Amino acid sequence: MTEPTAESSVQPLDPQKRLDLFGEVVDWLLPLLRPYEAAFYVYFFRRSWITTGQPLVRLSYRTLRTEVVRTPYRREGEPRIAVSAPTVRATLGGLAGIGAIRLAEPATYHGALYRVFLPDDVEACRRRREEKARPPEPPAGVDFYNVKENRKRVYERDNYICHYCKIPLTPFTATLDHVVPVAAGGDNSLANLVSACRKCNARKVGKPIGDFLADRNPM
Repeated sequence: MTEPTAESSVQPLDPQKRLDLFGEVVDWLLPLLRPYEAAFYVYFFRRSWITTGQPLVRLSYRTLRTEVVRTPYRREGEPRIAVSAPTVRATLGGLAGIGAIRLAEPATYHGALYRVFLPDDVEACRRRREEKARPPEPPAGVDFYNVKENRKRVYERDNYICHYCKIPLTPFTATLDHVVPVAAGGDNSLANLVSACRKCNARKVGKPIGDFLADRNPM
């Protein structure tokens, strides 16, 4: 299969898709980048996905030095160059290192061809999403046994499945069991509670979980 080139037919994205993609970039990728890397990525992104609807863009070093970050503070007659060649190389290396861009073809007279990746394709963005989606750990001392709202969090964590016999539970049949019995020093923390059916909970009573499982599954 032939990879598309920057010179392929232009098929701009519809306005809503542009907004959606730009929102993804702003929310998930830009916070992971240094200032120059963020400026360069937006430049690449605009001239690839936003302008052509494709992941590829051909750019020269001269363009990257003079067009991405420009400054009005210059003496008369001096070129408006705000980025040095070493800074361009370091910035491209940083973007490639995080997986935001990749060199698709070496430089020619017209510049090098780069593939621009979206946040969904960047592992660091995926990890960041997972971390954001993960509920925060409750502070120490929170009671997950006696507080109704907290008990529900334990059931939801366990997907309403009995920790011992694996049968499905409902809000009416689910109970909570202490992994380390209260009599043995166990507390009402999230980590020390599991969902259990009434039968398993009654059979386990105050046994340590290892003893109970051994009784259920004798050698």
